[in-house]
Amino acid sequence: VGMGQTTKAVNQLFCALHMLACSEGILIAKNAGLDPKKMVDIVEKGAAGSWALTNLGPKITEKDYAPGFMIDLLCKDLGYVHELATQYNSPISGTKLATDYLKKAQKMGLGKQGTQGMIEALMNTTM
Repeated sequence: VGMGQTTKAVNQLFCALHMLACSEGILIAKNAGLDPKKMVDIVEKGAAGSWALTNLGPKITEKDYAPGFMIDLLCKDLGYVHELATQYNSPISGTKLATDYLKKAQKMGLGKQGTQGMIEALMNTTM
């Protein structure tokens, strides 16, 4: 009882990390010369499959960033995740990285786009 917000925050943590994995995987596939659409079709059926890859992976490959859930809203929710992590002394290094990319996407003007727009922030990052 009373843990609904915490459960939602943890859900959003998973969403952010799944989107980071989808974006990185699709970008590597593309840069390596692998057809990202074929990669998504194959990987989604295996152990690495996820709702995000199945539903948003194809949108990423088509550069369809129409919102199902907006980057702005996920950033807001991840702020709560960061508060919980501090409160409960829990490490969230992956979430911090995903948040950085989402905030970069916001700065690029993609805040009202779907979370799959995160890939644009990765594509505009130099190593």
